[in-house]
Amino acid sequence: MNRFRLSVAAAALALAAAACPAGSADAEEIGTYAARALQEELLLHGYNPGPATGQVGPQTLGAVAAYRHDAELPRDAGLYDVLAHLRYAAPRVVAKRRQTPHRSDPSPTVAAAQVMLRALGYFEGPVDGRDKDGATAASLARFRADRNLRGSGGVDRAALAELKAATEAAAGQGRTVPPAGRVADGRR
Repeated sequence: MNRFRLSVAAAALALAAAACPAGSADAEEIGTYAARALQEELLLHGYNPGPATGQVGPQTLGAVAAYRHDAELPRDAGLYDVLAHLRYAAPRVVAKRRQTPHRSDPSPTVAAAQVMLRALGYFEGPVDGRDKDGATAASLARFRADRNLRGSGGVDRAALAELKAATEAAAGQGRTVPPAGRVADGRR
């Protein structure tokens, strides 16, 4: 009788595991910090996981699935595996661009600026690759004003170079600054 119950329980576990989408078991185990890092890296690579809040939801899992497909990773690759691949894989895998981008699509360039501005203490909003409310532009303006830098006001190559230099200098002074990698369009 015990063998029968054990085999029924094993079969039920196998069916439950098969019914769960890839990565869903990892969603509870990854933790807020790693989830935010995963979401930020996905944004920097041109995928849309939604705002980098540290909460893994359906939009993040969809972006992870798209990245797994594009990077030819196994379907059972965990979220930590995907995060490591996003950070260290060569050649770099980026999302395929739409022929006609939508205004609501996140920008990897804006996401990179948001990550670096947050690391420097200038940005507190969500890292989402969008600047609908002007918070990213205002943070960038404060950053430039504090350093007597001129700029167009928008996130451009010069702004990214200034931010990168400042985050590298802050990291050199022993402050904790997350790594700022290349953005999806190939610019630093």
